[in-house]
Amino acid sequence: MNAGSSSGLALLGRRALVTGASRGIGKAIALALAREGADTVLLGRSESDLAAVAITIRGFGRKAEILICGEARGGRIHQSFGH
Repeated sequence: MNAGSSSGLALLGRRALVTGASRGIGKAIALALAREGADTVLLGRSESDLAAVAITIRGFGRKAEILICGEARGGRIHQSFGH
């Protein structure tokens, strides 16, 4: 993230995969990336915690998809990034 960004949207048009996004440092990183304009794919173990983070990110006007670790095998991650 560019500390000199005056618009706060240095990552507009980008997509970020954030592991451990349901709490702690992962959550903080996901929120910071979204504030900078990135859409996010949130990966973690707690669906309810991830959903709460996603709601916050959507409140910033960004997209947020959640993937529960048990579901994040191969295809779902590739599908989320269009590969």
